[in-house]
Amino acid sequence: MNASPPPTSRGRVLVVDAQRNTRATIGLLLRAEGYTVFEADTHDTALAGIARGVDLMLVRLKSMNALELIPRAVALAPYLRILVMTSFGAEKDAQEAVRCGACNDYMMLPFKERELRERVERLIKQVKP
Repeated sequence: MNASPPPTSRGRVLVVDAQRNTRATIGLLLRAEGYTVFEADTHDTALAGIARGVDLMLVRLKSMNALELIPRAVALAPYLRILVMTSFGAEKDAQEAVRCGACNDYMMLPFKERELRERVERLIKQVKP
């Protein structure tokens, strides 16, 4: 019996959020789309994940103090695409992070599954043409 080769990943995504349920939900959704997903709940875990090699980091702005994490992540992996997730009231911080080049895009929580899939796909294509 011939075993089929494992499916290739569409990209490697790191989901960074202090809330386990948010990480797990996003992870399930992206794995179903064919992405390899890693999860991190601290800055140190996130930086270790980036060092292993990821294409995209999704980070929740307020739960992880992303504005401190993002510059460290970019210094470690300049190619890294970053999508900031933020909730109502913190949109200005996310917009500022995009304007200053710290991240590539932001989206509001709660997110729509379709919107998340589209944004992830777009950002991954910037790394993996």
